[in-house]
Amino acid sequence: MYIRITVGRLRPGCLFKFEVQGYLGLQAAEADTWLGVALSETEMLGIAERCGFEARYSLDAGEERFWLWFFRKNS
Repeated sequence: MYIRITVGRLRPGCLFKFEVQGYLGLQAAEADTWLGVALSETEMLGIAERCGFEARYSLDAGEERFWLWFFRKNS
């Protein structure tokens, strides 16, 4: 939801850099609200597309600190 809100606040071509939980090795019993829900690179690419962003870069997919750079499309 926050990603979808952000696209409306940026001009076309603007950068949105953010971090998500990317470590997929947690068992459901180990997950808690502090760690958040782990997201894969594939899931994040889908979110970018659905929200009107172009996913250009990512760093450390599969790690706890998974960084992404989304650009607002020039549509």
